[in-house]
Amino acid sequence: MDSIQNLRQQLVGEKEKIIKSINLHKSLVSALWRLPTEVLSHIFRHCLPEIREFNQLKKPSVLEAPILLTTVCRRWREVAVTMHSLWCRLAVSVDHEGQWKRQIFCYKLWLKRSRGCPLSLAFYSHNVHMTEPRYYAFFILTSIKYRLSASILTTTRTKPHPF
Repeated sequence: MDSIQNLRQQLVGEKEKIIKSINLHKSLVSALWRLPTEVLSHIFRHCLPEIREFNQLKKPSVLEAPILLTTVCRRWREVAVTMHSLWCRLAVSVDHEGQWKRQIFCYKLWLKRSRGCPLSLAFYSHNVHMTEPRYYAFFILTSIKYRLSASILTTTRTKPHPF
């Protein structure tokens, strides 16, 4: 009977430790929730990948801001999505005929989130035989030309594979 009583006391002690830990984590999370939107926005701007020159624009990645910021929690997503300045730089790179069709939705959403902000847009295609993506790039450029602050449209010829 004593061993059961000891086991019960140990479990009660563990439960109290877990409850303290949960309460501590709740207070940390609530502090993030209490940050004013302006402060959070300022922090988010500093999370963007640093680009020293325009030709260093990279394709969007789920491992970098701004996309990464939208995956943390609901509030961060709301703040990041409404911050037009986070979405004003975009690099589009397509190398396979079917690839660009899957990416259209993502790029349209990206441009929608940028709203009226001036855009920096880079479009790269390393396969000159792909005509559809080039037409799509032309369509994007003409539909947003009044918003472009900088743009690059690059295609490079791929060398045939030696047999």
